[in-house]
Amino acid sequence: MRTFGPSPLVENAEIESALAQHPMVSESVVVAKDNLAGDKRLVAYVVPRQKQSSTPGELREFLDQKLPEYMVQTRLCYSTRCR
Repeated sequence: MRTFGPSPLVENAEIESALAQHPMVSESVVVAKDNLAGDKRLVAYVVPRQKQSSTPGELREFLDQKLPEYMVQTRLCYSTRCR
């Protein structure tokens, strides 16, 4: 995650908005998490639409078309629902 420029919350919202445009995504939420080195990293939790699935690679390709490169470094995790 960048440590300069727009607020991380703005970046989270931009990534969530881009994910919401994908036809295979039902819900998503993006949060900043600490990794083992103590650095912050954005993680996107994605709920796929029923009976439809998309691979993380397909979602990354989609995000590549919608977002700046530094935002596409987000980790993608699939879930059954967002809370």
